[in-house]
Amino acid sequence: MERPIALVYAKSAARELTGMDLIRWTELGKQFHELGHEVHLVTNRPDGIESLAGLPVFDCREANWDHYYAIKGSYQHSVPLLPEHPRLIVRMCRVARPDEPDRDLSRRDEVLAHQKWIANHARFIAVNDPLNASRWRELYGDNQQIIIAPTGCPEVIPAPKQNPFPSESRIALFCGSVTAIRMVPFLNDVARSLAARDSEFELHVLGRNRLHLYSDSPPEFNLDLIHLHEPVSQEEAWQYLHHADVGVAVSPSANRFESELSKIYYYLRAGLPTVCETSALNRDLVEQTGHGIIAGHDDPEQFATAILRAAEMPRNHSSTMELMSNRHSWKSRAETYVTALNEDALREGTA
Repeated sequence: MERPIALVYAKSAARELTGMDLIRWTELGKQFHELGHEVHLVTNRPDGIESLAGLPVFDCREANWDHYYAIKGSYQHSVPLLPEHPRLIVRMCRVARPDEPDRDLSRRDEVLAHQKWIANHARFIAVNDPLNASRWRELYGDNQQIIIAPTGCPEVIPAPKQNPFPSESRIALFCGSVTAIRMVPFLNDVARSLAARDSEFELHVLGRNRLHLYSDSPPEFNLDLIHLHEPVSQEEAWQYLHHADVGVAVSPSANRFESELSKIYYYLRAGLPTVCETSALNRDLVEQTGHGIIAGHDDPEQFATAILRAAEMPRNHSSTMELMSNRHSWKSRAETYVTALNEDALREGTA
């Protein structure tokens, strides 16, 4: 085995992978392992689980940090778990500033304190896009090497099987966690517009509602218009994507720096026509594949129109699926990190 790597995450380990955070953690781990590295998943909440996705799970309180050639932490809230280490990588979904984003207001001081620690201790910063990279430079200077590593998708996915939807209606699917207050009233309005135009079209939400993290009294979905599904395993989720007619991606806000939507990678990997807003940072994937429509930000009527138009596009679109597998796989993301580590070692003369 090559140099050992620890992937650190302040997250409860779970036997079923039901969220993108766990999926990203384990998929990258598997790809580092495929590239020849010894990989340990390290967390503060192993919850009795000794392995996950074929990788060993360790309690951070018992970790031998000196064993690892590199340590990668996931998100600002994992900072309290991280040690001092010469090759520390910290990945952030978005870089917070003192004045934004709004949805981090209740914990912004904590996030900024974690970012200051990262700026003083990390060798590498990993972000989704150049926009967040430039924001980091603006706030903290150029002491860190920056790795651009967006969300990925699997090279191989399960084949279509039985339709998991309970009706034969046409389906617009929002798959993933609900993480911004605006998403609920926006989707309610989109569903209302769809129902008025096409009674055979339904809007479904598959995933976890996390709005309690952002508000004491979050808005609620209109259950007369929207069909809610509990989170399912990654394996099961692919069947929802295979059998939906349109994938729906709603931005957290108008700020593009916090609107890299991982669900777009997965919709397109399944060959599913995708509708997103102009505020989506990775809307270029829809443009590159031509397999979807981009609607204006915060315009539910236009968004509903886009869904109806996108529903006329084919599902399981083979060329789109192939492009996503070839260019945006988890393997390619892991290779980005390994390349950064190798280039750093060459500069330091330690390769």
